[in-house]
Amino acid sequence: LALMYFGEHPTATVREAALAIGLTERSVFVILGQLYQSGHLIRRRQGRGAITKLAGASPRTVELIKQTVKMG
Repeated sequence: LALMYFGEHPTATVREAALAIGLTERSVFVILGQLYQSGHLIRRRQGRGAITKLAGASPRTVELIKQTVKMG
């Protein structure tokens, strides 16, 4: 869910994601760390915040992920 959320909301904070997904901030933080380390997400600094992007994902891939999550 975190992967999908940040795919749709690249400028979201950990707190915003935690509230939307229904997890604790600490859980989202740990999941994000794992996704960055595994190369699924890329973080780029922008001012005081960051933009999180799906690594190597084309718009079509993002759409397929959205459809899969909605079906499950």
